[in-house]
Amino acid sequence: MPSQEEIIQKIYDLVSKGAGVALTSKEQSELHERYYDWIALRKPGVLTSPQEIWDTEDGEKIQKQFEKIGREMIRQKRLHLKVAAATVESLSDCPHCPDPPGG
Repeated sequence: MPSQEEIIQKIYDLVSKGAGVALTSKEQSELHERYYDWIALRKPGVLTSPQEIWDTEDGEKIQKQFEKIGREMIRQKRLHLKVAAATVESLSDCPHCPDPPGG
């Protein structure tokens, strides 16, 4: 099972790949703030954490969502990474998605 640090690095890579550009240090910080703890946490009613399934078929589905976040960043003309993340998460049926901020 990959470590949280390995997964967050992969998240940076996936978002960057989706965006087609390198992420700024601010964008990496925002991703770290939003997803680092989430990687190892199990949400209520969900039997696994994202870290536990990262290398499985379900984990691959999650990884594809991070590429979508990068594409959404560009689609919104880099409006804001947090907006792009919230947009993709709200359209996903993944039980592992973080709760909306303040939710």
